[in-house]
Amino acid sequence: MAIYIGEIIVIAVIALCLAVPSGLATAYYSSAWLLALFNCAVTNFDYSERALLLTLAGGLLIPIASALLPIYRSVAMPVRVALASYGLGADYATPGVPSKVERFISQRLPTPYALVLIPLLHKKAKCLSAQLVLILTGIMFIVIMSLA
Repeated sequence: MAIYIGEIIVIAVIALCLAVPSGLATAYYSSAWLLALFNCAVTNFDYSERALLLTLAGGLLIPIASALLPIYRSVAMPVRVALASYGLGADYATPGVPSKVERFISQRLPTPYALVLIPLLHKKAKCLSAQLVLILTGIMFIVIMSLA
C-alpha cells in the first residue's frame, strides 16, 4: 500500500512542479492583459502566500485522499479475483452499439487514443464528467475571450 501512496505523492509533486509556475505565469500575463484593457501598466506581480500554500496542500492531499479507498480495495482483493473480474478473462463489452463503437475506435484511431477512449465507453459516469468538464471549460474560454 505504501508503494501506491508513494507513487501518488511523486505524481502529485510532478504535477505541482508543472502547475504552480505555469499558473503564476498565466495569472501574471492574464492580469497584465486585463489591465492593459484599462490602460494600466503592470509594474510588479504579487501573489498570495496563503493561496500558494493552500494550492500546494490541496495538490498533495486531495490526490492521496481520493486514492485511498481504491487502493484499499485493490490491496484487499486477491489476485485470482482481480484477474477473473477485471483482467485477462473479463468481458467488458455488451453486444450492440458499444461494442461496434469500440471496434470502430480500435480500428480507426492510434493505440494511445483508443486506450483513453474505450474505457470511457464502459464507465458512463466518467464519460459524463469528462464531457461536463470539457463543456464548462469551453464555455469559460468563450466568455473570457468575448470580453476582449
